[in-house]
Amino acid sequence: MSDSLSSSSTASTSSGEKLWLVKSGDRITGPFGTAELIRKLKLKEVIIIDEIIEPNSRWKHIRDVLEFAGVVEEIRHGLMANKEDTEVGTKSLVDDEKTPVTLVPRNSSVPLERRTNVPERSTPSTATPEARPDTTSTAAAAAKVSDDRVLRSTQPLPQAPASKVLSQTLIWASVAVAAALAGVMMVKSIQKSDRKIEPQDLTKVTAEAEFALKTGDAARASNLYARLAESSDAPPEIRLRDAILTLRLDRQTLAAKRKFEALLVGGTQDPQILTRARVGLALASQQSDDSQDALARLEKLSAETTATPLVLFNLAAITSEQAASAALPYLRGLDSHPQLGEASMLLRAIVLMETSEPKSVLTLMNGVDGRRLGPYRFELLTLAAIAEASGDARRRATTYLNEAWSADPLQGLDFYQDPLIYTEALRWERTLKAVMSWVAKSKNSEVKALGAIVMSLAEKSVEAEALLKELLATRPQDAHLLTAQAFLLYRLGRVDEARGALRFLNEPEAEKPQLAEILRARICASAESIDTSADLCSNVPWDKLANSKNATVFVQTEWVKRTLRFDSSDPAALREAQARLEQLKLNFPESSLVLKLTAELSETSTSR
Repeated sequence: MSDSLSSSSTASTSSGEKLWLVKSGDRITGPFGTAELIRKLKLKEVIIIDEIIEPNSRWKHIRDVLEFAGVVEEIRHGLMANKEDTEVGTKSLVDDEKTPVTLVPRNSSVPLERRTNVPERSTPSTATPEARPDTTSTAAAAAKVSDDRVLRSTQPLPQAPASKVLSQTLIWASVAVAAALAGVMMVKSIQKSDRKIEPQDLTKVTAEAEFALKTGDAARASNLYARLAESSDAPPEIRLRDAILTLRLDRQTLAAKRKFEALLVGGTQDPQILTRARVGLALASQQSDDSQDALARLEKLSAETTATPLVLFNLAAITSEQAASAALPYLRGLDSHPQLGEASMLLRAIVLMETSEPKSVLTLMNGVDGRRLGPYRFELLTLAAIAEASGDARRRATTYLNEAWSADPLQGLDFYQDPLIYTEALRWERTLKAVMSWVAKSKNSEVKALGAIVMSLAEKSVEAEALLKELLATRPQDAHLLTAQAFLLYRLGRVDEARGALRFLNEPEAEKPQLAEILRARICASAESIDTSADLCSNVPWDKLANSKNATVFVQTEWVKRTLRFDSSDPAALREAQARLEQLKLNFPESSLVLKLTAELSETSTSR
């Protein structure tokens, strides 16, 4: 079958069929022909909110491209039927459970690197073949507020040329086999989901779900909370978390709304649960592009005695997207909050930059030094450097710039973020204009390279790659440009090329930005296929990185892990590692890396 597909793809390419590149998050694959891409959509290897591009055009969501309108509509009906909980018993080929759909949002508070396939939640079947047309009608009516953001086109599927009939027949035959297997899997899944969690297991499974969420395994957390919530005696806290993950991870807006509404009328008197459920309803409106309703709900909540800092932050975040300066009053007093503090500082800095108040940004940044190593350190330092540069304070701008180059742009992914904190407002695309204005005025390669990194963080990878290619043509050995290139390639999943860009780190006389060393450390620590005893990974300066003034959370936890488990039998080093771990647990209790390391060491100690 693979030979047939390969020959089909080659033939279609040679016959002049359009070719497309596909961007799923930050990973770019392809090129694929139109027919091949339709096949991948049906097999759920690609989803409708992935982006595609053809030569000499711009990136577009698949759902917005005419050639795929028919298959998009077909998939939409399948997804909406699942959300209405009416079509579980009559699965179509498009809804094959064996290949679960991953609903990746355009702007998700769940980091891209943490999103994995989320199996569909099994529900006992109540549908009949005769009820199928009504189910489809219900799904179509609900599409206006669906997760795929109102798919308007209902054009028929493009007809395949006669030369592709054989390959398509083989494809659909394989899908039919998969569907048959899915039926067996579905029955087993339903039987498993119907099995009641025994009271003695409730605490254990709840702790496992909480740990999975806080350590970045969001898909597993979602499944565990869904299973817990199915129990008739599930406490309101469990039902609330299930509703939040249904909204923020699975992006099932309608299903989440119903769960939040059920909580509000379910008799619970806990004000925190009720408030968070109402915040969830507001974010559901924002997720379905109804910002006015979201603002109205949060403004009403903010005026009540039960208002919490979470309400105020989300109100500021959504307000700032419409009128930046109007958000500032809601952020007062939040900078010292243990969970919202740094997010509040970053949102305030973004708003001040957008309202042309760089001096206020610098006043805000007076408290940012080596001791503030939370999730948004890189972002805050970059904004401070831009603010100083805008006032022609070159020396102070250089100081902040150097600190930014010693930080870790990916550190935010290593921290647990409450799914109800609306972090979409903190996306880098909101500050990209200010960054690129600085890049255009500066001749400094460090500034231009930093601009390319920010472009990558703002999901402008194509533009960043073009900028770096142009700059490296005249400065091929520039360490900062090579570091930015490696960062971009790493985010695109092109790890071997990223390693190639970092080879200058092995040259004794080369300049070595700390960000380059951090990036090399990340690559060498995470890629199991890399031979860490040779080439680039044999020279990672773990001790130097961990003991630097602004050591990142990643390099500190990795150093502790290596000292305690791999590298050292020196009693003094072991004591230092234990002390460092305790300090990390005290300073960064919300760090996923610290939580995982603590659990790993605990398991190792228990096994001994």
